[in-house]
Amino acid sequence: MRSGIVLAGGASSRMGSFKPLLPFRGRPLLAHALDALAPHCQELIVMAGARAAEVSRVGAGARVLADPAQGPHVALRLAARVARHPTLLVVPADAPFISDALPPLLAAGADAVARDGDGVNPLVALYDRERLLAALGDDARSLQQVAARLGARAVDAPARSLADADEPQDLRRLEG
Repeated sequence: MRSGIVLAGGASSRMGSFKPLLPFRGRPLLAHALDALAPHCQELIVMAGARAAEVSRVGAGARVLADPAQGPHVALRLAARVARHPTLLVVPADAPFISDALPPLLAAGADAVARDGDGVNPLVALYDRERLLAALGDDARSLQQVAARLGARAVDAPARSLADADEPQDLRRLEG
């Protein structure tokens, strides 16, 4: 049994608008992340920073939680504490083709992070909940650090599956 977690609480400062709610092919980016997780998870959690009320309108069927917007490692710690299942499948809200990264992660098993030509991406991962909580501790400063503490295996994922939209031109490029 798995809980799916979407990290959607970033400031979106480079984008200029709140990324999870931006349209991509007629639907909010967040909807694409939730659709990717739904077939693989029995519970969906969206960590929405201070925008939980807005995100709740898109995240039908998901538990939408506010977090203190202190980084993805803090949001993931909070999500892991409330998750109901022993395995956590984690994705960002701004990668519309993320579904293609999930089969290799699921095949690898817990404590696996996605890798493409740019290196590992611990925002796209399958974690054992208890091991993750121990690795996060109170002193973790980044998910890269947490993945290293876990000795997480890097699993090859198609580069396009990890492509995210940080700036307006990224979203236009992904639409093409």
